[in-house]
Amino acid sequence: MILLLLNNLYPRNKADVLGQDIALDDLKNAPGLKDFYSYGNGFFSTETIPSNLIKALKKKQYDLVLVPVSNNHLEGFQNALEIAQIIEPKNISLVYPEGQIEPYENLPINA
Repeated sequence: MILLLLNNLYPRNKADVLGQDIALDDLKNAPGLKDFYSYGNGFFSTETIPSNLIKALKKKQYDLVLVPVSNNHLEGFQNALEIAQIIEPKNISLVYPEGQIEPYENLPINA
């Protein structure tokens, strides 16, 4: 899903990606990738993501953060949404596997 998004953003836009180390191999040649930020391996949460990484991402002052959604009731999704909120972008939207993008403020999370 992320690779498809990156390819569709380019050439008008490029995006930064926050992901696992292993994801870089799949994404490094995507023309829409600007920077890749790794949080290491495995799942991440507000307790495990390095504070210096959060500071670096906050400093970027993103206009938009896209959070991939495969199941908004799972812990991994909730962790990703919390990290997106901590980064403090102007907007957060959810991206569904079908390609639908919606602002998360308009959706019932964990309903």
